[in-house]
Amino acid sequence: MADVKEGGNKWTGVLTSLPEFELTPGDTGLVIIDMDYRDVSRNHGAGADAKRVGADEEFEYYFSRVENLVAPNIKRMQEVCLENGVELIFVRISSLVKDLRDMAPIYKRLKIGDPAGSLETEILDDLKPLPN
Repeated sequence: MADVKEGGNKWTGVLTSLPEFELTPGDTGLVIIDMDYRDVSRNHGAGADAKRVGADEEFEYYFSRVENLVAPNIKRMQEVCLENGVELIFVRISSLVKDLRDMAPIYKRLKIGDPAGSLETEILDDLKPLPN
């Protein structure tokens, strides 16, 4: 894996004060957060909610960025990590019970939450974890 030092002189401002370091596959992981259908699909979860209330135009920039920039870049990072033995870690929020009683109070108050096993809690197909 490329050493961070190779591109270090490209940084400016506050980033120039970052210490040099190497990414060691056995000690490094890529954490992928909230790339589930509830959060990043224009047709499910939050995207479906926006459409239902007529606010889908307001979220067009967000979903376009996810589809055309964020998800493809995460996919490329996943491929590099897998080629180099870097662990992939996926974080998502879901209830383990159908009535959502195990969700945090803020999720209950905002009526945000989906039971495990629902499509909304699944990682996008293009990014989903491989077996094991």
